[in-house]
Amino acid sequence: MTHSVVLYPRLEYAADLIKEANVLARLSIADCKARRRNSHALAVYTATGGTRATTGQLEKVARALTEIAEKHGYPTEHPRQQTAVDANWAEWLHVNLGTSAHEAALDSTWHFFTVALVPDLVRWRWGVGKTDAVSDRWVTVRHRGRNAFGRLWWRAEIMVEPSSDSPYRLVHGLGEDELVQIMERPSFAGNRVLSRTTAAVLMAMQKRHAVNRASLLREYQKRMLRLGAFTDFQALDEGATRTLALDVMRLTVKAIGKSREKAGVQE
Repeated sequence: MTHSVVLYPRLEYAADLIKEANVLARLSIADCKARRRNSHALAVYTATGGTRATTGQLEKVARALTEIAEKHGYPTEHPRQQTAVDANWAEWLHVNLGTSAHEAALDSTWHFFTVALVPDLVRWRWGVGKTDAVSDRWVTVRHRGRNAFGRLWWRAEIMVEPSSDSPYRLVHGLGEDELVQIMERPSFAGNRVLSRTTAAVLMAMQKRHAVNRASLLREYQKRMLRLGAFTDFQALDEGATRTLALDVMRLTVKAIGKSREKAGVQE
């Protein structure tokens, strides 16, 4: 059975939207919650390709995201276990939104979530605004891929393992620094097989070796980027990608071990 893509309201980049986001970022969590809404005067929709989200669907999204936040301390000022709440949000959004990669690639889709639907959750997760410049967590101004919720949907989209008994284990298993390293490097995030394989191999390798996982990933990526100068990763199938990732990860572990030995560090 084919399900229609759900089209969510979109808020395009505009001066008034920036001003609104700046105001929200400086309000209390309670005041932000009071400004929740299921519509917006500036909202538009993609003309074709799906069915517009109903008020009931929007309310369901807001309610579910809030319930997840409440399990992690919302509405207190500082969320407990930020990586955990992000992972839970990511999985729920990816499983339940019913949107498409095309819609999710539009920054304006996520602007509606942050500025209209659940601004209090953004304020709770990322804290009060500290500068005059609006944060990309609210509205994309400087760096794409950093929206409070858009980045999470894409993490799940890139890292999901559909055939696994635990399809979102990589989203839940990786730390924030590791996910950022993968998701914000085009050579990795643009290759889903390489991204998933790197994450899986990293988690497996860290269990077998006493090495800092974030440091291991950084050194591994340096080697992979050098290989990328004369290797087309996109041309490799999943088996070849895993073999390459394992080989490079093992070499990286050995290199780190030798470096520690030279520095007189005991394992």
